[in-house]
Parts: sequence; structure tokens; C-alpha cells
Amino acid sequence: MSSAPFLIWLFCIGVSALMIGVFIKTGANLKKPAKKEGFEDGGIQITTCPVGSAQYINKEGDTNCCDGDIVNGECNGTNMCSLSPTSKSIISCSEWMRQEWQRRASRFCPRSMYNYFGTMSRTTGTEGCSASRCNKTGSGPSDPSAAKCAIYKTDELNYGKADSCINMVARDNMPCPQANATREIVPNPTGRDGKLPPALLKCTYTPANRSSYDIPVHCTDVPRFKMYIQSTLPSEWAAVAGAFVDSFTTRDVNFCPASKAYFVDGTLSRTDATGLPGPQVCPAAKACPPAPVCPPAPVCPTTNTDKAIGLATAGAKKAKEMAKAGISNIRNRLKR
Repeated sequence: MSSAPFLIWLFCIGVSALMIGVFIKTGANLKKPAKKEGFEDGGIQITTCPVGSAQYINKEGDTNCCDGDIVNGECNGTNMCSLSPTSKSIISCSEWMRQEWQRRASRFCPRSMYNYFGTMSRTTGTEGCSASRCNKTGSGPSDPSAAKCAIYKTDELNYGKADSCINMVARDNMPCPQANATREIVPNPTGRDGKLPPALLKCTYTPANRSSYDIPVHCTDVPRFKMYIQSTLPSEWAAVAGAFVDSFTTRDVNFCPASKAYFVDGTLSRTDATGLPGPQVCPAAKACPPAPVCPPAPVCPTTNTDKAIGLATAGAKKAKEMAKAGISNIRNRLKR
């Protein structure tokens, strides 16, 4: 009797087993859930009405929460949510809270820490954002050791602290001269008045066109610098100082618009630029590594902001001096 049919049968069994194995493996991979992006609530569960709402029992026996007054056993306002698991007319209060936490995450949280945690009223307790999903009460991160930032109760701290969520969002959204620039929050020391000035926002990058001779370049964000200057000036000088700042941020390479124009776009000439490094830190031509096109030795004029628009009144002159002192301070901080 020929063994050919048996061999054919055995071959078919082997191929079928292989195909089933591949199918099972592929199917298992397809069933694996993709990592969730954005806010993750961690299974929030609450058993009380949101702060400011009134609890009542409706005609169906459901315990609901009303944003308004209760009149004759009915909500004279908007039914926010229900504490009854059987209610089909409105969402559960746990779902309402998840949606509210999602809204707060969109408002306050940086991309790297997109999970909001806090209290319902926001007036008490700790509030912030975390890389870890929040716990079941929504009051904190489920992993306390995960990276997190803080939402403070005052603008002074929200704009002054390095660990502020507000500052981290501003840092992430700050336009830098190059896409691959690193962004940094640079806090300032407490002033003589005991107040904390707004932190500065800094970009650091090495121009791809080698216009800086492969030396990293630093620049600061203009809107945040204006906030810093104006917070340290008397109110009667704040507007004057703001106008003064506008007059040089397009030419001083310590600020990002001028830095981009000079180092990246080439639209700001060396003769018009200010804030360039002095000769003592300017690299010699031999510092340029071999390349198809090696730029000539740089000409580095000394820092000069004296060409800025003169201000007439005594108050304006004082504002200018304070603004220039602020610029000098910022340059020193950016070079660290």
C-alpha cells in the first residue's frame, strides 16, 4: 500500500496547525487595546452631588442633583446628574464628574501630564495635573510618584513657580526659532516687595545652518518678558516700559523673534542686530569643523542697546532704566 496519501494527509494537518497558530497570534494582537491618549479618569466614583447643586428625590424615586432650587419636589433649574444607578433620564454624577475633569484637563494640563486631579469646588485642597490617571475620588493621582504639576490659588504663584501647570502649558506652546529647540521655565527670585515675579520662558537651540558655529543659542519669550518687566514696575510706568520693550525685541538676539531673524532666517543683519556676544566669546575661524561650505570668521560687535528709542519724560526715563536693568539680568540668566 502506498504511503503517499498518509504523507499528504500529514502535510495538510501541519499546514492547518500552522495557519491556526498564526491566526490566533494575530487575533490576540488585534484585540490588544491601544494605549489611551489624553485624560484617563481612573474609574471615578462619587456618592454625593456636585458642590453648589441640590439633592432631591424625583417622582420615579431617583436621587438627582439640581442646579437650581427645589420647588414642590421638582428641580426648578437644570438636572445635572443622578446618584441613582437605575436612572435613564440623565447621566450619573460619576460620569458628570469625569466629563468635568476632562474639561479641566483641557484647560489647565500640559500634554505630558494630561490627567487632572483636584476638588469639586477648586477653592480648597490640592489641585494639579499628573502623568498618572487620577484616583477613584478624582482628588489625586493614582500613582503619587508619577510626574505632576501644581495649579495654585493665585496668579502670582501660577506664573512664578517652575512646577506650575500654567507655566508648563505656556512653555510647551511657546514658539521657538527651531522646532527641535528645548524649552525651559526660568523662575525669578522674590522681589524686594516680597512678591514672586513671573518666570521667564527660554528656548535653546543650535541653528541647523551653522550660523552660530554650532554653539547653542538661547532666547527668551517676548510676551513673558513683558509680563515680567511690567510686574516689577509701578503701574504709571508699565505702559511706557511695554512700548520700550517692543522697540528692541525685534533686534536684540536675546529675544526669540530677533534670534530667529538673525540665526535662522538671515533677515536681520549683523549691523542691525544687538545683543550679540562680544569678541572674548566669539569663536575663531579655526573652530569651524570641516564642511563643504565653511562660513568666514564671525565679526562679533559688543552688546549695544543704546540705539533704542529715547524716552522724554523723567518717568519714562526711569522706566527705560528699569527695563534695561531687566534686560541685563535676563541676558545673564540666559547665558547660564
